[in-house]
Amino acid sequence: MEKILEQCQPVYKDGTTTGIMLIHGIGSCPHFWNALMPQFNDSPFALRNMLLPGHGSEPSTLKKVDWHEIFIHIKQNLFELRKQCKRVIVIGFDLGAAMGLHLSAHYQLEGLICLSTAFLNRKYYFFHQNIKISDYIRDKTIKNTPHFYYELLPKKFIRRINQFYKHVYDDLQDIYIPTLMIHGARNEAYSVNDAKLLYEKIASPDKKILILEHSRHLILDGQEKAIVAREIASFLEKQAR
Repeated sequence: MEKILEQCQPVYKDGTTTGIMLIHGIGSCPHFWNALMPQFNDSPFALRNMLLPGHGSEPSTLKKVDWHEIFIHIKQNLFELRKQCKRVIVIGFDLGAAMGLHLSAHYQLEGLICLSTAFLNRKYYFFHQNIKISDYIRDKTIKNTPHFYYELLPKKFIRRINQFYKHVYDDLQDIYIPTLMIHGARNEAYSVNDAKLLYEKIASPDKKILILEHSRHLILDGQEKAIVAREIASFLEKQAR
């Protein structure tokens, strides 16, 4: 069993009957959410800042993982949170946002926030093909980030995840919960047009999309991260009532 790095350990907090699930993106870990943790720690909400399977160790571990295993892990976290919470709100980034969409189409949630939502991975996949290292591709979206990330990603894993995104598109017509999407206009992995397409297909009448003019894929690292934090706080305050 691969050793999980100390800075990548999941973070759990008990709280009120409202719970928050944080789902990080591909190659990342719970450390990604550090910019928002003071906000969550000071809130009365229960929290599950999970570590996805195959993450928090070394890139080769992702070769053994497919999207079903990741989704099962997310479901288990939801079920655990439901034991103490009547209301659950999911906040996801990248793959975590797509997993949140899939989850909300099949299980009860009270709210969903999607940051830099991954979709189909067309641009992401071809964007990284200029650098080939055996059966890995280099993730160039993580340049200059302070967070832990896998710099290399197994191509086998990326192909499996691409299959998952096809399921997500079919799920959108079954999503009826309050949904907030935030996407950077300068996102170098997933285009604004993809985000808008997802948004339009979501069936919920209670939805909002915010396009941040100066933000890239790592939306919590950019100059507009304070806007992201305010929007999340406002959404949580409204949906937790």
